[in-house]
Amino acid sequence: IDAIKKAGGLKEDAYTKYINLSQILKDENVIIINSQEEIDLIKNNENKEIICEETNDACITSENVVTSDINKEEEKSETKEENVSTVVNINKASLEELMTLSGIGESKAKSIIEYREKNGDFKSIEEIKNVKGIADTLYAKIKENITV
Repeated sequence: IDAIKKAGGLKEDAYTKYINLSQILKDENVIIINSQEEIDLIKNNENKEIICEETNDACITSENVVTSDINKEEEKSETKEENVSTVVNINKASLEELMTLSGIGESKAKSIIEYREKNGDFKSIEEIKNVKGIADTLYAKIKENITV
């Protein structure tokens, strides 16, 4: 997401469903973000279920698809059931990165950032339960995908 911001942001028709927005980038990575129209054309022409060009270093596979379409942030429900395979550092993660966690929507992500700004870095992942709205049940869902 930081690379996207530095590049001036996404185009209005960008479709990020198949892009890992928390991917750690390396020098010379190539990131391709198609529009829904382009994805539909590729699907129709190549009968592909998930669009993942070989040259796209930010593309995610079907095992770790996170429907984090940045253009539809309100649709990122806090009841999202997918498992996230990437680990998010809760001391450094952006709003968008936090929202890739199962059960973390925009309001909870903002609460995590506010807690972090007010109280300093989390000392352990369990401390996230001190954030308003994150109880044991939600913690159990995300503990394997967070780090400090």
